[in-house]
Amino acid sequence: GISSALRNGIVITRTDIFENMPGIDTVAIDKTGTLSTAQMTITHTIGSAQVTEYAAAVEKLSVHPIAEAIARLDTPWVAAEFESHPGKGAVAMVDGHRAAVGSRSLFELLGWKIPLHLKSRIQLELPKGGVVSFVGWDGEVHGVILTQDQPRPEWEQVVKRIRQSSRVVLLTGAELASGYEDLVDETFAGIPPEGKAAVIKRLKVEGKVAMIGDGSNDAPALAEADLGIAFGAPTALAAEAAAIVIPGNQLEKVFCAFEIIHVTRKRIRQNLGWALIYNATAIPLALFGLLNPLFAALAMSTSSLLVVWNSSRSMGKSSSNVIED
Repeated sequence: GISSALRNGIVITRTDIFENMPGIDTVAIDKTGTLSTAQMTITHTIGSAQVTEYAAAVEKLSVHPIAEAIARLDTPWVAAEFESHPGKGAVAMVDGHRAAVGSRSLFELLGWKIPLHLKSRIQLELPKGGVVSFVGWDGEVHGVILTQDQPRPEWEQVVKRIRQSSRVVLLTGAELASGYEDLVDETFAGIPPEGKAAVIKRLKVEGKVAMIGDGSNDAPALAEADLGIAFGAPTALAAEAAAIVIPGNQLEKVFCAFEIIHVTRKRIRQNLGWALIYNATAIPLALFGLLNPLFAALAMSTSSLLVVWNSSRSMGKSSSNVIED
């Protein structure tokens, strides 16, 4: 099973899943980097040049995909005293001002107000979809930056196929899920990293849960799930927490992974069943002297060859129902 997975570009990090993988009731999927490409671009800004300059200076010290997009903006400033708030944003000193860039929840945490005129402009000027990053300094929000990433071409088919046999839950740190929520059964938006693990724990009360994610922020959730799958360009933390690692850009390979595990588990059962039948028949016959030793040796060799042949057969093509055990 491990060899077959490697031939298909899939890494199995925990071999016990071949024995213990349960039927999956719920598949939780992280949005950014899994259903989307995580290649963020800035599409709209509201505010003065100072808004983009301060935001870029702060985000140059961060590693989130949204931060990387904002950091590409021009700025003459260098930030200091950087503070990261995972899942919310970041704060730093820029040009003598305490500047912050992030979600609404970050500014609620800081106690900084969003002016009514800015709220009105956001509603009137910004299109639906994307991630809104508020930018402020000295206790007040002064502007916003809208970033968007591209959905993976196959994401809709993957979600629909998973839903044929399991419930699909979308997890995202963004406060708006940008239309992805239309094809899933439930959405948890604005979830911080530690919150994702809590959601998985809650979902496990209702049944067995698989989690698909890509970043360090997903590592706690991957570890909490009954089956963790690290996809794309997973960080070391995510890969260590997951039982399956699928590098690359082909999200549909999750079905190949499910198929390999399903077929391997089935082969284990077949081999154990055959061994049980063989021994339950041959041992009593040998005890009563009814089995010729030469025939017994031949039968034993044949039985071993049958098990090896059955184990080494091709894993076949993926099925739409392989999530069920």
